[in-house]
Amino acid sequence: MTSPLDIHILYSRLSLRTHKSFKAPYTHLSMPTLELEMLINATAAATAKADAAMALAAQNAHDSQEAFFVYAGSLVFLMQAGFAMLEAGSVSRKSTMNILFKNMCDAGIGAMSFWLIGYAIAFGDGTNFAGASKWGLNHDAFTRISATVDGAVGEYSMWFFQFTFAATAATIVSGAVAERTALGAYLVYSVFITAVIYPIVVFWGWSGGFNSTWTANGFSQGMSDFAGSGIVHLVGGSAGLVGAIAVGPRKGRFTNPDPSAFKPHNVTLQALGTIMLWFGWYGFNCGSGSMAIAGKVATTTTIGAAACCLTGVLLSKVFGAEKIWDVGVGMNCILAGLVSITAGANVIEPWGAFMAGVIGAFVYLGASKLITFMKIDDPLDAFAVHGACGFWGLLVVGIFGTKSAFVFATGEDGGCLETGGCGAILAANASFGIAVVLWTVSTTGLVFGMLKLVGKLAPGCVGENFPTFAPEGGIDLVEHGGQAYIFDEEMGKKHEADVKKPASAAEIGISAAADVAPTVTAE
Repeated sequence: MTSPLDIHILYSRLSLRTHKSFKAPYTHLSMPTLELEMLINATAAATAKADAAMALAAQNAHDSQEAFFVYAGSLVFLMQAGFAMLEAGSVSRKSTMNILFKNMCDAGIGAMSFWLIGYAIAFGDGTNFAGASKWGLNHDAFTRISATVDGAVGEYSMWFFQFTFAATAATIVSGAVAERTALGAYLVYSVFITAVIYPIVVFWGWSGGFNSTWTANGFSQGMSDFAGSGIVHLVGGSAGLVGAIAVGPRKGRFTNPDPSAFKPHNVTLQALGTIMLWFGWYGFNCGSGSMAIAGKVATTTTIGAAACCLTGVLLSKVFGAEKIWDVGVGMNCILAGLVSITAGANVIEPWGAFMAGVIGAFVYLGASKLITFMKIDDPLDAFAVHGACGFWGLLVVGIFGTKSAFVFATGEDGGCLETGGCGAILAANASFGIAVVLWTVSTTGLVFGMLKLVGKLAPGCVGENFPTFAPEGGIDLVEHGGQAYIFDEEMGKKHEADVKKPASAAEIGISAAADVAPTVTAE
């Protein structure tokens, strides 16, 4: 293979000989044809070599992005375990198997529904409302070995990554309707949200719909929801609110005088689940963009979650009714901060992420108090965390997005000011959020309403087995034929009594003299 140095030498010799042989008139010009032919061949060979190197670099970039995308999707899928642990720890111990089963089925139903129907509606060719191709992944895009070599990902990787998002949207609802929803009814709902309700919102925002990031229909700038504050979390939170209203509160939730009756049964599971969700969120947010901006996205994601957590626990300590360092508030504020930053993690600066998290704590606490005041039973605060903070996350982009951050992430300024603020995007995102709420509330209301009408939403709708859904019976025994824990009822009652009444020294076998240091005598 001719090297660039060889080409340079040939070119120099050719130029020299052409110059020496140049005589007037021009017809006396002598051309060194051999060297000229060698130069042309060498140039062609070098060009081919450069083209091959560029093609290899492009293929490597494509392969790297594919691997990054699948890895990020795997982290998002791990969030299913985080949701399972968080929800299992938040409910009664006698509802643990049921909530775990729902989380497991959300993943299974989500995969089947999104494979056969959901992906086609979300990412198929269609109108401004929904896609209508790629049914069952049966499309030419799925038969090519490599769809592109420019760093973009192929259709299979896109399906896997987007499936994990669909499963997340469905799982959010399981916490809102926990402990009193018939399993069959919940599974029917899970099919509808992953096959139709959520995919249509995806098409609107991420795939060429009426207010897509990529089409700018109706606005000088289309909506901007980087990783799904509105598209994923607002859908899940709104659906959870509708489900909680439709199924009604747990028996005694707002009438039991004992405030501990509905406390979480395992704070350890809650905390582990929350940290696992935070970990998985790096796949959720970083995977939604290219590797080039992953570090920036990870930074803003971390700051948003941390700021919301610290703000929430301080507010709870200073202004809360019990004036305590509330672990539950801290965990939910971590999630609220993550939801708040998700839409704008790529286009805001660290200071904007901090502000998004701080204000997100106020949004979460306010929404949680409002839901409780309205006597809506939401055991996981799903609406406050995902619904209210999801809408806030959409607004964050328009309020705190900066021109330089938009250019860094997208190559365009987004119509933003350098000091922060994107008027067109704020309007687009607000309108999109309202559309998402209206669509989700109306469609999930129809699903839950029909299930309630036919008496399938919960056994309480027709009176069958309803008492066993109360805390003293447990939904696990009804739906699954057992319980998650081997528990001695008498020992449990004795433990609860001991916790309420401090034991005396005699009861725990400690004498008063035990606190006195023993006398040591010299031998």
